[in-house]
Amino acid sequence: MADLSWWWVLAPFGFAVVWWEFADKTGYTQRKAMDRLDERKEQRRQEAMSKLGTSDKQRRRR
Repeated sequence: MADLSWWWVLAPFGFAVVWWEFADKTGYTQRKAMDRLDERKEQRRQEAMSKLGTSDKQRRRR
């Protein structure tokens, strides 16, 4: 391990910086954040519908 070049140790950090820049510039991180928000919103909606007794599952049962 003592003969290992510092470039091998520091390279993953450089790749991480490059990835973050790419992801930010292409909007990848913002899209993922919006997807997570949409999923949470849909879960809250489904939960509220089931509490009110108007969910799709309960409609089919009647």
